[in-house]
Amino acid sequence: MATRDTTTVRRPAGSDPIARWAARNGFNYQPVPDHEWFAAWEPFETMVAPPAWFNAVSGAYRSGHVTIAEPWLADEGFEPIDRTLVAFVVHPRLRGKASARVGESFLTRVAYVGSAPPPRAKVGDPRWDERATTYAPIGTEPGAVLLPGLRELLLAWRFEGHLELRPRGMILHVAGLHPNEESLDKLMRFVPLAVDKALGA
Repeated sequence: MATRDTTTVRRPAGSDPIARWAARNGFNYQPVPDHEWFAAWEPFETMVAPPAWFNAVSGAYRSGHVTIAEPWLADEGFEPIDRTLVAFVVHPRLRGKASARVGESFLTRVAYVGSAPPPRAKVGDPRWDERATTYAPIGTEPGAVLLPGLRELLLAWRFEGHLELRPRGMILHVAGLHPNEESLDKLMRFVPLAVDKALGA
């Protein structure tokens, strides 16, 4: 799918409540955020890269920063098959590289054009390995990146979605959330706990 010129695209339905949520919670709101900022995170290891993003809310998180936005996975003139939210966290203490997918969603990456898929890996925890598909670079100990506390938290939540950790960054998609105020509240409760556990807290 080609990247669309979002400067001429109307905001999706439901944008006004998101703007109000951002104002109420002290977040910056961009209805049509800079696509290049998101493109700098690509390629995603477990998710497809959408041609556009909408309704970004962003703000400080302790010594880091979080941005939540709606990926628009459809060509111009078409509606996506589903709508959701993805969180991006920038934090100086995040280290290591590994990713995981639990379940399948319309964001799940199924093809790797021009690059090999990341190597699959096991963390050695049967409960996690039976539930999640984990990826990590060769030579990386994925269990040292996806720390036990983080895995326990996600298992307790019965997490489904996509998680990617990289130096200074985390990408988190929780399946079943949608671009609305209730889901933003849930995700903003979810993200700080996940970051803390990824940092070993």
